[in-house]
Amino acid sequence: MTELARRAGRDPATVHRLTGGNPLLVTELLASEGTAVPAMVQDLVLDRLRSLPEPARELARLVSVLPTRADAAVVAGAADLVETCVDAGVLVPSGDGVAFRHELLRGAVEESLSPARRAAAHRRVLGVLARTPGVDPGRLVHHALNAGDAAAVLRYGQLAGAGAARQGAHREAAAHYRAAVEHADGLPAERRAELLEAYAEQAYLAGLAEEALRARQAALELREAEGRAGPVGENLRWISRLAWWAGRREQAWDAAARLVTVLEDGDPQLAMAYSNQSQLHMAAHHLDEAVAWGERATKLADRLGDVAASVHAEINVSTARLVRGEAGATAALRAAHERAEAAGLADHAARALVVLATGPVQLAEYGVAARALEEALAYAAGRNLDGYVQYLLGVRAVVRVEGCDWDGALADAEASLALAVKGGVARFPALLARGRILAARGDAGAAALLEEAARQAERTGEPQRVGPVTAARCEHLLWSGDAEGAREEAGRGLGLAVSVRHPVYAGELALRRWLAGGERRAPSCAAAPYRMMIGGEWAAAAEWERRGALYTRLWALALGEQGEPVEALRTLDGLGAARAAQWLRGELRRRGFTRIPRGPRRATSANAAGLTPRQADVLALLAEGLSNAEIASRLCLSAKTVDHHISAVLAKLGVASRGQAAALAHRMNERGEAAI
Repeated sequence: MTELARRAGRDPATVHRLTGGNPLLVTELLASEGTAVPAMVQDLVLDRLRSLPEPARELARLVSVLPTRADAAVVAGAADLVETCVDAGVLVPSGDGVAFRHELLRGAVEESLSPARRAAAHRRVLGVLARTPGVDPGRLVHHALNAGDAAAVLRYGQLAGAGAARQGAHREAAAHYRAAVEHADGLPAERRAELLEAYAEQAYLAGLAEEALRARQAALELREAEGRAGPVGENLRWISRLAWWAGRREQAWDAAARLVTVLEDGDPQLAMAYSNQSQLHMAAHHLDEAVAWGERATKLADRLGDVAASVHAEINVSTARLVRGEAGATAALRAAHERAEAAGLADHAARALVVLATGPVQLAEYGVAARALEEALAYAAGRNLDGYVQYLLGVRAVVRVEGCDWDGALADAEASLALAVKGGVARFPALLARGRILAARGDAGAAALLEEAARQAERTGEPQRVGPVTAARCEHLLWSGDAEGAREEAGRGLGLAVSVRHPVYAGELALRRWLAGGERRAPSCAAAPYRMMIGGEWAAAAEWERRGALYTRLWALALGEQGEPVEALRTLDGLGAARAAQWLRGELRRRGFTRIPRGPRRATSANAAGLTPRQADVLALLAEGLSNAEIASRLCLSAKTVDHHISAVLAKLGVASRGQAAALAHRMNERGEAAI
């Protein structure tokens, strides 16, 4: 079944859950399209249902609206009818209740119900389960929604949301609160505001910044009508934070300024208001202001005993000092993480680890970042902090681009972009990483990715986003033969980088401008290895290697006079960076090189899917039905490397699963197009 599912492009686990492995059901499901129950399966189960007496049929219909199984309470007093359904093979015993033999059969019966009959069945189940002790309120929300019972959705949605929040299931909690909010118009204003605030908190923790922002804005309107500064300030602070996550710079800063104004001197929330200002300045690379506001916040927070504000401010101050390269900043961030963890402040604890992983990226210390990223990702994933997970996957993709692990980078970028959030800060690094790789390889999709990343960066106005995406677009324009466009692009980002004296982005953009035919001058604030490269010193390669920036190292080698450019070319060829390598070959010819190695064999470029030879090997074995472990053994690779190769193959083929890749490969070979 597993291999059949994969060949059909279906997830084997889902197929097994729906069919229980029943050969007939598997065959029909795999032959069908979309998510609807196959017609033959529906006919089969309904024919069996018609053989039952009407009371037994009605019981089966009732059971069909319960996912997984019907509790004993639901079928209480109907033992004879249950036995009739079991004897007919329609239902099977399950725990203390009864269920359909396979999920696909249950779905077939449920789909056969008219809307009115389905709603009536949900109302009946809701009535029974609501009187049953210990029932998960999330189940009650499901039946209340399908029964159209607004009062029950409001009641149980709040209970289910609070329960899921206590368990750290933030996405589930947000969904329950969302359902409750949609039916909360009849609540008193204060209660409605509290519900919106609870909903916003869980949506934020689940990484749904835009959704949380809308909820906070609605809560703010209600709190403003109350006229109390504290609740108004709390919502303004969150609006500032969420607007930043959503990439809305002006809204974030406006809310932050208003927050400080609204809160009276001595208000307990004033410390967090100051820290919020510090955080915005830190993100904008206004490092002196970030430290000043942060220290002001810390002093007030410690006097008031506000641990959350104190930790929050310490993270901001230490981040600014880390980016400055000051000693002790890393230890201070580690201490802030441990302090937040001890106080149960998971969001703050995660943010400290995120900074420990992303701060080194701003300093072009990719080896340090790579090690810290694993800890940050594990912490965020373990606490269901999906916004951080999405962001960190993208950052790891950026680091892997520099580490020349491009298959791994594409896998991370794909995983990040597949998550729920489709805009804002969390999505940016994955767009950047994927766009850079596609640009170097000459893929037509690079322009759209980098354009989207540029729009996100422009909305924030922050050097840590504007700098990298401007440099990436310079690369793309240069590889595409538009040197003038690349120079103009570099100039747009260079002014911002120099104005905040960012050593990495100022140096990188100055280098890009020079490579595109611009002036050969490095800003005084530029990092040393960039100044060396602009000065024509290929020896900067050693420093880039120390930093784990192996891709940037190639461009330092390209400045050499002997075998160094050849090494750079061969590495670019191995990465499949055909467009970047083509540009370098042209530059070397212009510089007078005569022994320039040819590009990769035509076999790779003629491959209809654009796969490298190793990727083609992996696809061939995948098409034979081998597992990752078997492919790794056959090719003498690690399982992790095989994972990266498969992710890259799926991306190049434009498919979502191994089965779809195998099926496409077979079709291409049948047409004579060399895929494997």
